[in-house]
Amino acid sequence: MIFLYVLIAACSAEYLHLAARNHSKPYMNKSKKDWLILYTNNNAPGQLEKEFLNASKAEGTSKLTYSLFNCTKYWEVCEQFRIKELPLIHYVSRGMVKEYNWDLSLDDFIEFGQKISMPEIQQVSTVDDFEKFKRYERAFMLWTLPEFTSEAKNLSDNYFDAIAKEMQHTRIYFGRCHEEEVAKYIKVDWAQLPSVKQHGVDSDYDFNITKYTEASLRDFIENHKFGVLFNMTRGIEKELVSGLKGKLFALAVLDFSNQTEYSRYSNHMKSLALSLKKSKDWRYQFGLLDAPKFPDIADKFKAREHPQLVVVDYRKINDNAFYFGDFMVENERELYVLLNDTWDSAIPLNYTIPLDERDNYDEITIGGYLLILLVLLMGGLFIYRIYNTKEKED
Repeated sequence: MIFLYVLIAACSAEYLHLAARNHSKPYMNKSKKDWLILYTNNNAPGQLEKEFLNASKAEGTSKLTYSLFNCTKYWEVCEQFRIKELPLIHYVSRGMVKEYNWDLSLDDFIEFGQKISMPEIQQVSTVDDFEKFKRYERAFMLWTLPEFTSEAKNLSDNYFDAIAKEMQHTRIYFGRCHEEEVAKYIKVDWAQLPSVKQHGVDSDYDFNITKYTEASLRDFIENHKFGVLFNMTRGIEKELVSGLKGKLFALAVLDFSNQTEYSRYSNHMKSLALSLKKSKDWRYQFGLLDAPKFPDIADKFKAREHPQLVVVDYRKINDNAFYFGDFMVENERELYVLLNDTWDSAIPLNYTIPLDERDNYDEITIGGYLLILLVLLMGGLFIYRIYNTKEKED
């Protein structure tokens, strides 16, 4: 099976099929191009396949070759790959195969190709360069002094560069800057250099690498690769486990076309998220999901109705989710109290339904109503007997 992966990088999908049939030996890839392969079951290209191939015509994608592989025609090869859920996309570089975790859209196909075609680390030399760099939703910059010290060189060569190369196929962008003009522009603390800072949408965290190891830098990037409030997509959904380890994730499941519903949740969640960022409280992550657009993701979270607030505890090996229904958020303080209660395992039993009881929701609700009715009947009977006894005594 490993040799098939190597073959993908070396040849077209057609050649791969012939090689698999003839049991050819691995052909090592000497091409400088990388491959993006879309496995599909469509004999005739549909909308997705057309957008995928059109991305190859976009400017800045020259290093990446876009290729289709028909699993209906060459089903035995896909069986050997154990490819069952279609469509599926693999990124292949230097004989290494990685799953494509971006969205299945023309814009993302193009941006992926452009990112693969650019240097793994962007050199930021001017203020204009920095302004362009920080527009990326997720971006990390290595800041060093103008004189490249041995400490900075060790950080760059052994840690930062290796991680940037490893994560080139992800949505995370990496940059390097040692220009005093740019550092003064964003008020970088020279006493803390060399350091790594996160830039991007509403994010700005300091990280002094001189006190940390490669593992700490990796953890930092994983723990801070999301913005304070993001819109959930299929690509992001695949990154949640690694990116939210040790956190609570508050997800508002909404219909984005309902502006009243969307504004109520997004405004309060973002306000709280920014406040927590300023106080360096990293326990909570916030997200929004457009349920009508991504019903499959809503189903994975077992969010059967919307609007609904779902809180997932990623501190546990087995995800533990809580469902708060249409939590009528009036201000961020209410949401903060709710999250703190969840963090401290102090959730009122009448306020939430744990994930393992979600499937029995109807039975629990009916049972609760019957219990209340029984209590009322017994109470009424008790009062009636007291009243009757009093009348007889009179």
